[in-house]
Amino acid sequence: MGGGASKKKDAEWELEYEGHSKAVLCVAFSPCGARVATGSLDGTALVFNAKSGGNQLTLEGHGDGVACVAFAPGGGLLATGSHDRTARLWDATTGAAAKTLEGHTGHVLGVAFARDGARVATASGDWTCRIWGVGSGTVETFVTGHIDMVICCAFNHDGTRFATGSADKTIKIWNAARLFNGDTKRFDNATGALLLTFEGHEHHVTSVTYDRKGERLLSSSLDSSVRMWDAAKGDEEFKLKHRSGVAGAAFSECETRVLSCCRDKSARLWCLESGKEETKLSGHRKAVNGCAFSAEYVATAGDDEVAKLWLPRNDLLKEFEED
Repeated sequence: MGGGASKKKDAEWELEYEGHSKAVLCVAFSPCGARVATGSLDGTALVFNAKSGGNQLTLEGHGDGVACVAFAPGGGLLATGSHDRTARLWDATTGAAAKTLEGHTGHVLGVAFARDGARVATASGDWTCRIWGVGSGTVETFVTGHIDMVICCAFNHDGTRFATGSADKTIKIWNAARLFNGDTKRFDNATGALLLTFEGHEHHVTSVTYDRKGERLLSSSLDSSVRMWDAAKGDEEFKLKHRSGVAGAAFSECETRVLSCCRDKSARLWCLESGKEETKLSGHRKAVNGCAFSAEYVATAGDDEVAKLWLPRNDLLKEFEED
């Protein structure tokens, strides 16, 4: 076991996922929660058995660091995005390379599947987001409008909305029906596809994710905050503050809690109803770059070359007593 005690009863990690030789930049659970995928600056992605920590697959082929990973909704495919300016699709069972998505002129920093698994989006340092047909491996839509790197992206549950987050400090919400009108073309602020721009973050937006109903959007930023937004109006509902830049945030399975990870070497669990921090996950020796929830576990990825699995037990989810 790792991690240490503190006044607020830090959580302890259950096991480590080892095998990378450089910083682990991202982590994702498979839809059923049985597997964990990680991506690293060493240019590989690894797939582990979530409960045992056993290395099941090593995905090699990128020419530079793997910045983002995502399982398709059915769990059969895994997408990776890399600093080599490509994204790749892999058979998540065998590890066989399925498709290479080429065309970005900047690092691929974010990747997200549509809920039906038919499309995958890539966010890039070239200031664009591209949406690809999974079957064809070709670009269906270019999304432009940000004035700096696009770092993250997300579809809502029914596929009607698409969100992008950027180093320009904004989040943009797009009408997916207009994006997918049958023509491969470039969409920007003047086409009618852009619905809303959320402003309020004071630094790079590092993650965006919708709740199940598509009513709220969760975002994180290097401005040390996690924010919740009314997805239809763009109003900020509340803000959670860290002491350092936040690299990512995620909803729990039941959407009663938020997980966030931070450059201060920790991750934290927050109660959505109260907005209070409930559990601090301390154990990484360096900055935490990514985090993910499954129905049972929490996973984190760090600059210390490992990912960690945490079990947020009921006693650790109680409200902290004041110091």
